[in-house]
Amino acid sequence: MTDSGSAFFDMLSARQELIALMATVKQTRNKRIQLETEIKTWRDRVRLAIEKDHSDLQAQAEVRVRDFEDRIEGLRFEESELNSELQKLKRSIEEAKKRPELSVDADHLLAQLQMLVGEPDLLEEKFKQEEADAALRELKKVMGQEE
Repeated sequence: MTDSGSAFFDMLSARQELIALMATVKQTRNKRIQLETEIKTWRDRVRLAIEKDHSDLQAQAEVRVRDFEDRIEGLRFEESELNSELQKLKRSIEEAKKRPELSVDADHLLAQLQMLVGEPDLLEEKFKQEEADAALRELKKVMGQEE
């Protein structure tokens, strides 16, 4: 008998966690890429406001650019943390694959149990079987169904 049942579920849950983490990394990366695209648009707007000498629009656009920069930096940090966690989980799964499965040697356990409890008394079992057979024969005689 092996302990592979629980190992299977542990490996299954680890793989599910890995997939979920990979999805989160991808979502975070996609958000960051989207914000990087938007920040380019706002930087172009800052340049346009400078060219057109609209200092009020320039100031508002620069506020948006700083907001996007902060959000992008936060997403980069989050992405970095998630990637570290992802690598740790991948290493854990690889290490778990390399570990031998725990198993139970039934013959060895039986030998240990017999050593503790003692061998079964075969002579007594044989006499009980003979006594049961004799009682059955006697019952058949009484019932008239002799062999």
